[in-house]
Amino acid sequence: MFRHISVVVAAIVSLTCAASAATMRNFKVGDWIAGAFSSDSTREFSHCAATGTYRSGISVIFAINRNFHWSMGFVHPSWTLRPGAVFDIAFTVDEMQPIMAKARALNAMAVEVDLEDSSELFARFRRGQVLRVAAASQVFSFNLTGTSQLLPSLLTCAANRGAATQMAANPFETKPGKSSGSNPSADPNTKAEAMAVAANLLAAAGIQGFTLLGPNEHPEFPGDARWMLGDDTMGAINVFPTAPQKELKSLPAWLIGRGAEACKGTFFSGAIPDDDASSLARVFTMCQVGNDGYTVYYLGAPRRAGGVYLITTMSRGSEKPAKETDTQLRSVVLKALAH
Repeated sequence: MFRHISVVVAAIVSLTCAASAATMRNFKVGDWIAGAFSSDSTREFSHCAATGTYRSGISVIFAINRNFHWSMGFVHPSWTLRPGAVFDIAFTVDEMQPIMAKARALNAMAVEVDLEDSSELFARFRRGQVLRVAAASQVFSFNLTGTSQLLPSLLTCAANRGAATQMAANPFETKPGKSSGSNPSADPNTKAEAMAVAANLLAAAGIQGFTLLGPNEHPEFPGDARWMLGDDTMGAINVFPTAPQKELKSLPAWLIGRGAEACKGTFFSGAIPDDDASSLARVFTMCQVGNDGYTVYYLGAPRRAGGVYLITTMSRGSEKPAKETDTQLRSVVLKALAH
């Protein structure tokens, strides 16, 4: 038993981190044992992970690392794997179609499976009842009890870089004022700047058929500049002239917290890793209320004159329009904002 515990702890520490790691803190979410971990060499945050052990003796691990890549792992003390070996597996949650994946042996007794950065897959793991994994002519089943609370907790942990609480104040918080609901900025110059940036950015991204909205159109969707694309997709730009650009790293945690508070139904979220991690912040949120739902993609980018732009894309129903539009905007945003 003690050997099993030590094996699981070692797997949690090493999951998603090639180098050795140290424990920053431990916490529990339901029956799951979780923790935040840092790199031994740099002492910087590495990942958050949690484990649950089943009657089969196999422990299941979920982890989200500093770049918001997520993965699952499996540990059994009697396995004799070759470290570094890669195995073909298939997994499914409830009745969804099986997904083919690769399992990599971290050591003789633990494997890791990288998971797609997909809000739909994340939501299935949260809502799912049973995870089934087919490997080596065997099928293993695991109840997903508690993942509805666990996975958001790991996201929050990763967004906060392992800290137990979010920062008390955020420079992106809109200050109270006399502005209208459709335009949180009281400065007409900021509004004019946002309108020009929106038109240039949408043109640079090759997005056609959009309509810039007036101040009295869709006031429930705030922004310094706003646009409509088709019947179900909207976009906005907010300008934060005084927000320190170094605080872009705190934007995902703030947006996830704000979205969770506003959603009156089932909430999903996740920060999106980016190649330009030092320059951009990306995050998505999903809210499902009964049969209705919406997805919001956020893109935070530095402002040339100082401060930050927050670009928002929302679609109702399917997440696809918001995701595709966000991808188009992200592909040109740094170049477009440099002019």
